[in-house]
Amino acid sequence: MFNSPQLSNWKFQPICSLSGLKGVNLSRNSTSVSYLQPFNLVTFAYQGGLKQHGIPSGETLIFQTQNRNIIAKDLVKAAVNADKLPSQVLNDQNYLSAVNLQLNTLPD
Repeated sequence: MFNSPQLSNWKFQPICSLSGLKGVNLSRNSTSVSYLQPFNLVTFAYQGGLKQHGIPSGETLIFQTQNRNIIAKDLVKAAVNADKLPSQVLNDQNYLSAVNLQLNTLPD
């Protein structure tokens, strides 16, 4: 249900390693649910995947992020509304911090 979209044409690369954040798992009654990695979420948004949910793409996303008009929680909310992430991720400070870090690595 929360599968990562195919993102074969990435336009940027992370400038730092997020060891330990290769995938994010939630344990729920001894079952594990994997969902969109922070880097993939930012890439998805950058490529226009969240436009229908109010997140601009490309240079506009970069500009809005630099001006703090869009923050990590905005991206996560849009992804939850797009059924790309479960709603409990909105309260996951580690995930939000990782998304924020990826937003800050967008090229100028």
